[in-house]
Amino acid sequence: MASLLRLFTEAGHDVTVIPTEAATRFVGVATWEALSGHPVSNSVFDDVHTVNHVRLGHEAELIVVAPATADLLARAATGQANDLLSNTLLMAATARC
Repeated sequence: MASLLRLFTEAGHDVTVIPTEAATRFVGVATWEALSGHPVSNSVFDDVHTVNHVRLGHEAELIVVAPATADLLARAATGQANDLLSNTLLMAATARC
């Protein structure tokens, strides 16, 4: 995933990384921040004043979930939004409706 992020940023894309808590056990937050050039969070309670859990989904032009785990797919399919990534996915799904 770090290689994919590097390819996106080298191609000129502005990427916001929203890892799940489990994902940060495989690749650390510092790595994501260094590769994306942006702060990284997985909590809906960080930067509450910017309403990230809504704003990120509404502003996204494209969302890439890689790898998309069975757990995340099941939560998204049933409307469960217990972290920043699943909130962002649900907000993006309704942003242009």
